[in-house]
Amino acid sequence: MSDPSVEQLRVFLAVVEAGSFSAAARALGRAQSAVTYAVQGLEAEAGVQLFDRSAYRPVLSEAGRALLPCVQAILGAVDGFHAVAGGLSAGLEAELTVVVEAMFPMSRLVGALSELQGRYPSVQTRIEVESLDAARRAVLDGRADMGLVISPEVEPDQILARPVGEIALVVVAAPGHPLAALSGPLHPEDLRDHLQLVVSSRTDGERTPDRGVAARRTWRLADPGGQAVHAAGRARLGQHAPAHCRG
Repeated sequence: MSDPSVEQLRVFLAVVEAGSFSAAARALGRAQSAVTYAVQGLEAEAGVQLFDRSAYRPVLSEAGRALLPCVQAILGAVDGFHAVAGGLSAGLEAELTVVVEAMFPMSRLVGALSELQGRYPSVQTRIEVESLDAARRAVLDGRADMGLVISPEVEPDQILARPVGEIALVVVAAPGHPLAALSGPLHPEDLRDHLQLVVSSRTDGERTPDRGVAARRTWRLADPGGQAVHAAGRARLGQHAPAHCRG
């Protein structure tokens, strides 16, 4: 048995999708005899009959139904090969690695990734959600092509930074905390003498830059998911959160 050609497989699939040899010929822009010849050649190489031609329209035989998923998989792989090769020849990256700070709005990221997939389906994408400041470090270290950060403090000679939007973060405290008893807007001096819970991380011995720290006393929690901060806040241990950040 010799290997079938991609062309034969495409003609076979075209007949299946069009429902007849004549319709497949029109869709492919070929003579019907060429379509018939290609299917007959594929049947000869496979050693089985792919269509039952006893009725007015050809119907997939049992062997044809069994082989159809294989044909679709092969052609899908071939099309994927051409897409990746075409993207590479046009200068597209084969893979894009994006490191995202855990506080970044995931809905905005998912929307951008959907658009990316639609425009460049051949680009493999790797998304890593990390703690504070890890995205910036990943870009500097060359482990990521892009970082999505909150309140970026970047090295202008090493990283090209662009704002993508804003998110609002608010100071919160437990209902029984003294700050909760104050009425009206809070001012920095109202926060200064209370313990503040600050989300931070420590990487390679360096402290995460402060963001919205208003109190003299702080507890720093390496807790990008926020569970420990939330629990500590409910226990009235302190206030938490920067008031506003630019992403």
